[in-house]
Amino acid sequence: MKKLLDLHLEAARFTPFLDFDWGDLSSGQKAFLSCYARFYALTDHQQIASNMQLQKNVLILIDEGELYLHPEWQKNFLYNLIRYLPSVYTNRNIQIILTSNSPIIISDLPKSNLIFIDKGENGCRVIDGLQETKQTFAANIHTLFADAFFIKTGLIGEFANQVLLSLINTINETPSPELFKRRTELESLIGQIGESVLRTKISSMLKNKIQEYADNTQVNRQLLETIKKMQIEIEELKRGKSNDFN
Repeated sequence: MKKLLDLHLEAARFTPFLDFDWGDLSSGQKAFLSCYARFYALTDHQQIASNMQLQKNVLILIDEGELYLHPEWQKNFLYNLIRYLPSVYTNRNIQIILTSNSPIIISDLPKSNLIFIDKGENGCRVIDGLQETKQTFAANIHTLFADAFFIKTGLIGEFANQVLLSLINTINETPSPELFKRRTELESLIGQIGESVLRTKISSMLKNKIQEYADNTQVNRQLLETIKKMQIEIEELKRGKSNDFN
């Protein structure tokens, strides 16, 4: 296979006539393979065939190289890259400049090696660093995700956020009798909430309102029973007086 590829590279220097595709690979696997294949294409062995040669100092620019990669692969992206590049660019001084939107990547980099760019209404600007995390190297990835630099509107998906808002409004605005009838449906929805603090809070809201309705219903039932008992007693008194006159 390697000999075939070398012959094809030599023969198709100006006009490629074969197309190679890895049809069964995922988009992440293809991105991974493409990235490393491009680096290999610039090795000394390949450059000699093209009458070119890399200089002593190598500057590599990578634009969102972790794109399409599974989070676990993103976590290993820099580690694998740092191990791989010196093996293909031997005896070279290698410097890498990369762009990324992923907090997973910056957990492998010290703050001094990072430039944070924020895009606002007035365009892009360089900012000093993250709002919540002072140092980035070996920082907890979950903490980095939670930083407002990456996610400004909360840590749950917008669809889920709208469902929660609708659920809260339903509990607050629905009349208690109707809410009592829908309690099984609502409890089932609340049970699917993954964040335990939110799940407990919303569940408590529903239970309190249902309990208040149940308590009021019980009070009303007791009042009706008391009234009914008093009416019976009144009727008995009336019948007793009527018998006295007779």
